Amino acid sequence: MPAKKTQATAIKTMEAKIATLEEEILGVKSTLTAMERNQATLIAMFEKSLGKSLMTEEESVVDKGGSVKGVGEGWGRKSENSSS
Repeated sequence: MPAKKTQATAIKTMEAKIATLEEEILGVKSTLTAMERNQATLIAMFEKSLGKSLMTEEESVVDKGGSVKGVGEGWGRKSENSSS
């Protein structure tokens, strides 16, 4: 009979370990889901920010003479036609 008690104890121990592992897996899954959601939000914010900066850049690309410079031309530098 002692063998059956040992087996029952071992089974209970394994069930407890399985329950613990399942809880940890659920925690990891929820963390991954939150990371995916945060990443999607971050990407959306980044795209929104880029869209705004592109609009601002396009608005500033037109100089006083009405001609349009290519995107990136003189970017980050003052235009030669800037007011003095």
